[in-house]
Amino acid sequence: ARACLPSPDDLADLVLAAVTATRDSYVPRGRQGQPEEIANVAAFLCSEEASFINASDVFADGGSAGCTYGP
Repeated sequence: ARACLPSPDDLADLVLAAVTATRDSYVPRGRQGQPEEIANVAAFLCSEEASFINASDVFADGGSAGCTYGP
């Protein structure tokens, strides 16, 4: 009997899904941030709404900086 192997494109998709799931398991939110979410933080920090923020670290990392665990 002949083995049925995934096409290179299907294999790439499977590997990407596995890598993404592993990476996301390290983030307390369970996913990576979207570029728009990071841009929103930057826009806020550049706005008048953030005028009283001074010499601070602001983490937009889904909680990763505050945890010391992995999957």
